[in-house]
Amino acid sequence: HTVKGNIVSARDGHVINSGNVFLTNTLDHSLSANQTLTEEDASFTFSFILEGDYSLTAPMSFDVDFVPLPHIGSSPGPLQYDIHARHMYGSASMPLHVDGDIDGLTIAVPEPTPKEKQFYEDAVRQQQQRDTAPQ
Repeated sequence: HTVKGNIVSARDGHVINSGNVFLTNTLDHSLSANQTLTEEDASFTFSFILEGDYSLTAPMSFDVDFVPLPHIGSSPGPLQYDIHARHMYGSASMPLHVDGDIDGLTIAVPEPTPKEKQFYEDAVRQQQQRDTAPQ
């Protein structure tokens, strides 16, 4: 079966355009599918999903601006983006029973907990330190 949907803000229902979505089988806790939302498609689609019970999880998600970077060189290549996070959301999980195709599924993500916010800020700080360290 095919499962399609979006991550949305629990606060106002708008579609979130950056994050990851995981589909985990509740019987054996195996990862059945995962997808990262991209600048081209803010929705997720899982194909070839067997009938059964799953957990759909969206760990920390973000509203972001995708800013195209200038192309370097003479040969064409895929667009590259600089990503600017505007707002962070916390984690959400929901049960999902699959017995046919599902379209228009939404997983609503809340505001981040203080622990999630601190984790993100620490990761950004570490990345900035790596970016500015002498090579």
